Amino acid sequence: MHLIKMWLEAPVEETDERGNKHRSTRNRDEGRGPPQGSPISPVFSNLYMRRFVLGWKKLGHEERWKAYLVNNADDLVHLRSSRSGASS
Repeated sequence: MHLIKMWLEAPVEETDERGNKHRSTRNRDEGRGPPQGSPISPVFSNLYMRRFVLGWKKLGHEERWKAYLVNNADDLVHLRSSRSGASS
């Protein structure tokens, strides 16, 4: 947990249109999480997505709605409903 907290509180270095570099702690100050494109972002996404997929199956949504989740990398989820009478 300490390492995750360090990632969330680390300053972000950005370059403006003039080429000047600025360090910002805006995400930390506003409680917004990791910046877009951060190397830790896919890790957080996969942690959440795993929990979501397991919950989806445990609650029976997959069977009830014949809807399957397909997780592609860290940022894409597809819902697919099967058609009655269709072969796979």
